[in-house]
Amino acid sequence: MREEIADVRQCLQTISRRSDGFIRFVTDFRNPTSIVVPQLTKFDVAELLKEVKPLMREQLLAN
Repeated sequence: MREEIADVRQCLQTISRRSDGFIRFVTDFRNPTSIVVPQLTKFDVAELLKEVKPLMREQLLAN
């Protein structure tokens, strides 16, 4: 049960972070007077996949 709660917490944190990024994107996109230059950054793909895995657990188990 504790593991499931931890998974849910991690999923909610991931959704929250992704939502914040999406809201920033939409806000910037809607304001054509201030075109933002993308800031490319390196990131750890393994960490991204680790965050996505709990969100996709049901689909992964179904295949």
